[in-house]
Amino acid sequence: MLKEALRISLACLLLLPAAAQRIDWTPLNEPGVGGALTSLAISPFDSRRVLAGGDMLGAAYSDNGGETWQVTTGFSSWELADFTFHPEDPNEVWAGTMSGPYVSRDGGRTWQAMRNGFPPVSGGSYSTPVQKVLFDARNPKRLLAFGGSHRRWSSPGQPLWGVVWESLDGGETWSQLTRIGKGTNVTSAVNASNVFYVSTYGEGAFTSIDGGASWAPCGVLPNDSVYQIAINPEDPSTVWAALDNAKQGSVMIPGSIYKSTDGCATWSDSGKGLPRIVASDSGQTSRYFAVAVAPSNSRRLYTADRSFGGSSLWRSDDGGESWQAILTYANRGAWPMPYGTGPTADWIAVDPKDPDTVLFGNQANIIRTADGGQSFEDLGAKLVSRENKQWTGRGFSGLVAVNFRFNPFRAGHAVFNAMDDGKLWISDDNLASWWYAGPGGVPAYGGGNDAVFAGPDGNTIYTSFGQDNNFQGLAKSTDGGHSWTMLWGTARGLPERNAANSRARGLYAIPDQPDIALAVIGTRLYVTLDGGAYWYAGLDAPGLSWIAGSGHTIYVSGTDGVYRSEDGWNFSLMPGSPRDAWRLALDPRDPGTLYVTKWRKTGGGLWRYRNNEWTRLHQDYFIYDMAVDPFDSSRLVFCTSDDPYHDVSGATGVYMSEDGGVTWSVQNEGLAMLRGLAVRFDPHHAGRLVLGTSGRGYFLGTLRRQQEQRLLAPPPLPRSRDK
Repeated sequence: MLKEALRISLACLLLLPAAAQRIDWTPLNEPGVGGALTSLAISPFDSRRVLAGGDMLGAAYSDNGGETWQVTTGFSSWELADFTFHPEDPNEVWAGTMSGPYVSRDGGRTWQAMRNGFPPVSGGSYSTPVQKVLFDARNPKRLLAFGGSHRRWSSPGQPLWGVVWESLDGGETWSQLTRIGKGTNVTSAVNASNVFYVSTYGEGAFTSIDGGASWAPCGVLPNDSVYQIAINPEDPSTVWAALDNAKQGSVMIPGSIYKSTDGCATWSDSGKGLPRIVASDSGQTSRYFAVAVAPSNSRRLYTADRSFGGSSLWRSDDGGESWQAILTYANRGAWPMPYGTGPTADWIAVDPKDPDTVLFGNQANIIRTADGGQSFEDLGAKLVSRENKQWTGRGFSGLVAVNFRFNPFRAGHAVFNAMDDGKLWISDDNLASWWYAGPGGVPAYGGGNDAVFAGPDGNTIYTSFGQDNNFQGLAKSTDGGHSWTMLWGTARGLPERNAANSRARGLYAIPDQPDIALAVIGTRLYVTLDGGAYWYAGLDAPGLSWIAGSGHTIYVSGTDGVYRSEDGWNFSLMPGSPRDAWRLALDPRDPGTLYVTKWRKTGGGLWRYRNNEWTRLHQDYFIYDMAVDPFDSSRLVFCTSDDPYHDVSGATGVYMSEDGGVTWSVQNEGLAMLRGLAVRFDPHHAGRLVLGTSGRGYFLGTLRRQQEQRLLAPPPLPRSRDK
């Protein structure tokens, strides 16, 4: 099914009429990164050039040391692994990804898949994940690519873990050279001269002394869960290994850093001074995902305890004989950060020319120190007002967008919801800066789903939380998002916190009657008549998802189609509505016109309901969300999306129609990712819109002016539309 959908989607793309680019996209610059970092690299030719990658964030490029980040393009899926700079050409960079090796010939701005000789791409899984590409130190035309994922990213099917691929022509063609061990996930790979080392998660460490042709187990370590190996740049027989914790019988054994000085024939504990926290579970027991050696000073090392309770950054000045803490929970205030991840790291990069300049990447942040750990700076966001806790981004956001809402009553006021710690952020200065507005009771990875404005100036806001199919509550604010009341539990007629099979999705409130609101939670539609004090369980139907409304005329999407109500309580299924209905949007100028998307379901696409008639406007299987321009109802936009976990994404970006859906054109210029999850026009600013993506945050779109552009009057404010 997925392969057929990909074929249809690409065929639709090829049949679209050629049209000039009409939307210019730039990063919205909300606080970043918000997603898991899987790679950081500093160019050995120019320390100002930095690359960053994430588990589903794609790659970002900086030419000023990470002060700001630029968009990169060319990926067919965005699950990144490690980078490798060419030893002689400063413009050539390789990246491992879950979809195989990629190369950039312009320093990391644009990328191209290099899979010639690899198995065919898979529509249902990752066929050949690559963690790292290495150059043969004696012949830069010879490359090796190692099958694995330091992130331990999952995949259906049977990816070729542990396979070593060889190219003899600079990466133009590849062939399978060998397979390491039993085919276990390779989590890192390093080399010097003809000696190669790899770490694996499950079989320990391996070495090759014949250029990667054959591999032998690498000494005995306390456990086989090795996340990373680092090599002494001056002595390739000296290596360090970062180990995860492990369970032996009923006891958890903490991880540590281990060192070998004989080419990994033997190992010794090199973790003096590091935390050795022991707890009942792996997450709380000390574990080490990264170790890095300064290329310009082999006695300088950095690592991090990755456990929840012991999150901390560490430095060694004596080759790992002893360690000192440079950032812990106790002094984490030295590093202002927009997201709540602790002071830890999954990946570390040391400036090749300066051992004091280091980048640390974790589950939500990039941290930089330029003085060996005395001070820190967040490279995903800038704190523009400490008093008001307002942030702006630097161009690289790793948020998985869920929704975006402009306040229809007040210009310059907007909110976005995102997964994990993104939850809920608000801007009240025309998208220039953002402040975290999520209630304190929502867990760090509680996720946000939807938000809706109502009442005078839109100061009443309802929002919903929870992901992974559990409920984390609703929340209500009556002061524009500055303070919140959490709404959950049987006393309010709602599910309890953490209730399973109760994912909260869509919300709606009567614009001029803010005490009346509706929320989709699980398979039920809940209604409150008293501002959230109590909620009544109403419509119960499979797959209820999203809500759109105008006054008391309300629509809800579900598995069986679209439900409609004229009183906000009694709903009936609309005849002829598409099954597996997903996102909904009303025409702001004609609320009797409804648009419905059907995402990744048989017969998917975009529908319009008008004058009691359903019309299918587009058949793309991957259409996720859509929006109608409030200044011109003939201008429609939709975004496509696809889940990760296969080589080529079915998402092909953003499409726009300026004739009511008769013809469409692709509008992707400036986008770093083509998986879109939310698209919204600004009701107060003609020609402006926002796109939220699945792993690369939000982008601001600006319509290019046409020679004879016809600007209509602003749309009317939302109000009750009782019949």
